[in-house]
Amino acid sequence: MRKLAITLLVLGVFAASSAFASNAVRISQVYGGGGNSGAYYKYDYVELFNSSGLPVNIGGWALLYASSASNSFGGATNMYVQIPAGISIPACGYYLIQLVAGTSGGVALPVTADATGTIAVSATAGKFGLVTSGTSGTCSTTWVDLVSFGGATLCWEGTAPTPAPSNTKAVVRGGAGMTDTDQNSTDFASVTCDASLPIHSSSSAVNPLCAPLIPGACCLRAAPGACVVVTPAECELQNGIFLGPGTICDFGICLEVPANKTSWGQIKTIYR
Repeated sequence: MRKLAITLLVLGVFAASSAFASNAVRISQVYGGGGNSGAYYKYDYVELFNSSGLPVNIGGWALLYASSASNSFGGATNMYVQIPAGISIPACGYYLIQLVAGTSGGVALPVTADATGTIAVSATAGKFGLVTSGTSGTCSTTWVDLVSFGGATLCWEGTAPTPAPSNTKAVVRGGAGMTDTDQNSTDFASVTCDASLPIHSSSSAVNPLCAPLIPGACCLRAAPGACVVVTPAECELQNGIFLGPGTICDFGICLEVPANKTSWGQIKTIYR
């Protein structure tokens, strides 16, 4: 996945190109052992992550599956999941797709999925590609993200697939989704599925490693009463007071902030 920068406008409005929006979203977890003998979970699943500080509309996108040695992704309805129109992944948030269940055991997923599909995923080897349109593809498709796992023998990001998952292990992107060097083999680890492995959905808390990218209201000390919407780092560069991720410049909000309050923890007490 290529990395593109967010453009910051002085007026506090962020603009993200469609290319950025696409590449901000990535596959963060894959599990294909659902319901198999000895499996931890009953269902296969794929978790998506939005690594940007802005919501990304993924309506109409599709998650396409291919077997280990196949050059053909999606196509049949049991080989892809299309995201409904109007769906967005929150800033620094997640989207969980629950797939088919096996019949030999396993527990339910610990959080409610945002979408469901009928893909039966291999426990040890396969491929998922994420696209903004269409329901089929090949290795040469322009992907939002491509993850080949375990013993996959065709097409992956970088030099090799991820480490092998199993009935008891998922492949998990580092940094809870933040790690992306375009290398499936090193961006992912094979992690044992148990209560210590978080699985996230759109209702989960934002990734704290990503939270500094979320813009919010910033009161400018150099212009009392003036407010811009920027990231915490940009607010600091402007010698401002950051009011917290996701806050907006309501009328008069910066007239109420004492100049000696400099931390978000201090600011929150004013508005409780």
